[in-house]
Amino acid sequence: MWLCLKSILLAVILCTALGLCQANVCIESAYESDTSDLVYKCREGCVGTVPNCLPVCDNGCPANSNCTSPNVCVCNTGYIINELNSDVVPGLKSCKSACEPDCPAHSHCAGYNKCVCNEGYVENATNPDVVPSLQSCKPTCVTDCPSHSYCASPNICQCNKGYTPDQINNNIVPTLKGCKEQSEEKITGLQIALYILVVCILVFPIMAGISMLVIWIKSRKRNFPMRTKEDLWRTSFRSYSECETK
Repeated sequence: MWLCLKSILLAVILCTALGLCQANVCIESAYESDTSDLVYKCREGCVGTVPNCLPVCDNGCPANSNCTSPNVCVCNTGYIINELNSDVVPGLKSCKSACEPDCPAHSHCAGYNKCVCNEGYVENATNPDVVPSLQSCKPTCVTDCPSHSYCASPNICQCNKGYTPDQINNNIVPTLKGCKEQSEEKITGLQIALYILVVCILVFPIMAGISMLVIWIKSRKRNFPMRTKEDLWRTSFRSYSECETK
């Protein structure tokens, strides 16, 4: 009798210490037939060994749900049942968001029409007159960003438009420590003078060459005027007559 009570007491202590025997639906207790000792084992429809017994859903569970007991699927937190089919096992076919309309960017549905910002983000705007009340989330940085910068994403500072990073420290978060005004390239008088000089060197010789070519062509026309067809015929006839005379 004492041995039996001792076995039960030890099993209860072990199971209580593990904290899983009552919480885990896949673990069941039974007495050994030959020794009458109380033992714990994984129940039918579950796999693994005590205390790591896990339920099995034969056809798997749909998106945004998980298998909580043999062939039983339950929607995750932030989701509710969308469609059931009693002809199959598990009967859960789909889950939908418990927040309608959907939660804003960088947030998730944590309960029925309750949106919560993701890790690294905090509430930026809320509206108690609508559901869900959360309207937007903004990133947060563990320390304030330096002047002329803002928190662009969790623990990442970014310089404002017109500024560029000046100091970076990779040993701390955020790494950006300072921003400086972005210098704009200005055309100086010397640059303008050099530009004009280049144009003169490249363009003027070409223009001068073209002008000289035009002048040469015109002079050639004056020295060697264009001959008409009649002039060519007369010249050819004269040359023929001279040849016949000879």
